[in-house]
Amino acid sequence: MNPNKKLHLIETAIKAAEEFEQQGNIQESVDEYLHAAESLKTPKGNEADVANTLGEQHPLAKTISDNYFKLQNEVAELQQELIAAEKFKFLGQIMTQVAHNINNPLQIIHGNVTGALDDLNEGLFNAETELRPLLENLKQQTDRISNLIQDFRKLAQGDRKKLETVNLNELAEQAAERLHDQFLIHKIQLVIEPMQPAPLAHSNALVVTEAIINLLSNAKDALTGQKAAKVTLSTWEDAQNVGIKVEDNGKGIHPEQQSQLFHTLYPSQKTVGWGLGLYTSHHTLKSLGGKIVYTSQNQGGACFTIILKKASNHV
Repeated sequence: MNPNKKLHLIETAIKAAEEFEQQGNIQESVDEYLHAAESLKTPKGNEADVANTLGEQHPLAKTISDNYFKLQNEVAELQQELIAAEKFKFLGQIMTQVAHNINNPLQIIHGNVTGALDDLNEGLFNAETELRPLLENLKQQTDRISNLIQDFRKLAQGDRKKLETVNLNELAEQAAERLHDQFLIHKIQLVIEPMQPAPLAHSNALVVTEAIINLLSNAKDALTGQKAAKVTLSTWEDAQNVGIKVEDNGKGIHPEQQSQLFHTLYPSQKTVGWGLGLYTSHHTLKSLGGKIVYTSQNQGGACFTIILKKASNHV
């Protein structure tokens, strides 16, 4: 390339990077500095070489290098802050659902105790025949409440780094159960299609569960208000991997947005239901050797696929 033309490209990239930084678009600024740095590479060079030799290659190189690495550090810090914020948001949503689910057994307990007290006051309560069934029912309902609280505790405090064998059918059913009432309220059909025998993944149950809940919540938000809305949750397995699919019959994701779906600083402002939670789930799964991919369906709608390592490959 002509040296003058190359210099012009570098200066243009730096100018664009500075403008993006002033606007607060940190990631785009980083990309422009990287583009400028790439323009300085020799044919045999690589990114590590460039990082070490930028200061010797061109007068503009120090500007590129200093700003690029500074902004990369800022991006890393922002990513950690956003992940922490998303976790609190996720737990808040789950706590709301837990409170709703706890209300049902509490109402049953209240009704049974109130009825028993009324009968006792009127002399109608037969302790020999009615006390044991009453106490057994109360124990059953308190066990339900205890399990709900324990389940929430696991999500809030559990180890998200431990790799183990997880049954994807069980995780899919548990996630669907947590969001069952919300789908009913919004009149969205939720269909579960578990593969048999159940696919087993080498992953982390909490991380996978959170990813499923996030994808189902996003699908619910995207379909709210749509007639004949439907979400299908399925499990699958092939020769190398296992996973979970969340498919809906909505409008899908615009092609221009698809490349930005898993980017921290590009939460979609135009498509309801897709945002920071998607990045968090993808980022966490990736750290455990998994990932989430998006594909458009032939007849419209979105399809998100969780891809995980097969447990049998790690025995």
